[in-house]
Amino acid sequence: EKLAASVEEAQRLEVPVMGPDVNRSGTEFVIEAQENGAKAIRFGLAAIKGIGAAAVQPLIDGRTENGHYESIEQMCRNADLGGLTRKTLETLVRAGALDCFGSRAGLLEVVDRTISLAQSEAALRGSDQATMFEALGQSTEAPLARVDVPMRQAASGEVHAWELDLLGVALSSGRALASVMANGDKSAVVARADLTPELQGREVTVVGQLSAVSHRLTKTQRPYVIATLNLLDGSVEVFVWENVLQETQGLWETGKLVSAVASVRMRDDEVRLSCVSAHEYVVPGDDPGPDVPFEANAAGPAMENGALYSCEAQSSPDAVAETSSGPVNGPLDGNAYATQRRLRLLIRESDQAVYDLRMLSEIKRVLLDYEGGDQVELEIASGNRVVSMRWDDMGVLISEDLERTLGEVLGAAGEIVVEEPSAS
Repeated sequence: EKLAASVEEAQRLEVPVMGPDVNRSGTEFVIEAQENGAKAIRFGLAAIKGIGAAAVQPLIDGRTENGHYESIEQMCRNADLGGLTRKTLETLVRAGALDCFGSRAGLLEVVDRTISLAQSEAALRGSDQATMFEALGQSTEAPLARVDVPMRQAASGEVHAWELDLLGVALSSGRALASVMANGDKSAVVARADLTPELQGREVTVVGQLSAVSHRLTKTQRPYVIATLNLLDGSVEVFVWENVLQETQGLWETGKLVSAVASVRMRDDEVRLSCVSAHEYVVPGDDPGPDVPFEANAAGPAMENGALYSCEAQSSPDAVAETSSGPVNGPLDGNAYATQRRLRLLIRESDQAVYDLRMLSEIKRVLLDYEGGDQVELEIASGNRVVSMRWDDMGVLISEDLERTLGEVLGAAGEIVVEEPSAS
């Protein structure tokens, strides 16, 4: 209750209170400078219900060391999340801390995949062993398995309920709240705590989001509506009788922001509102919808790995296949690549890093002995990932002698495939 009151007071003083964000939050509340130079208050990650400082410290450390996370995959690589639990990740998602990576409903669908990737990256970091990819040059990392976040929105009212439970306040409604304050209507009620019994019989203006609408009939068969209006720190029931209902047709739909003038009524120690008039409240210049948080963190997921890799999920049920340009010396014309012969080396990474690196070094030595204009592509099976990588600085002249020599180096650990240029 104290937190909700503090947030409301900050908004009335035109100080924005922004939701938790894995790319901006500290463990506790911090003051954050906005682009226009104004100051805002940023919700702390450890201030989320059920989240301790120890659980989120690796996220902050990884961000401090490597910069902002541009994708959920990059977060799994750069932060030491080996101890990340399903409950912690789901809580961070529901609270909005990962909104920069996609919608909350979509992120919840890939929780298991995200945890698996985080644990895989943590195990690789803890093994203190080199991988085949590191032998390809210092700028080349093992490509990340992609986590595809579905474009799915949460059901109406879910985000509001999640935030009330985890943050104590529904910051997703803060966009409308800030707009009300900015437009000078500081008398408008936006918090449930402000609807006190002392207001019995008085009219107030209340602004909130409809989370439920029930159409009913009186004993005399006259229509009326009971609408649940979500406010900053809770909800209130609004009764809309027939005369007002006729004047507000189409307004009473879940998800809509509503500004209503209503009379305060007390019943069984509960505050209820009797609507006198109402209209849809439109945030000037914006209509974020129910699953877009106040002060959204980003437009969507950024390109992963800083454009070093372009991964495409394949249809194999047992492996995540990825493609990569590998270490490149400059842009390669796609048409030229299609008209060149291609040497594909299919390699299975073992659990013996020393052996793998020695074999890759030998492959590189052989390829350098057969320089030419044909392309080389590596396809490396590493754990549950299959990664295809063009080795652009390794042009060769394909011949039977080269194939035979490579076959001796690979042995049972790989295969050789020669592809002819496409007819087109």
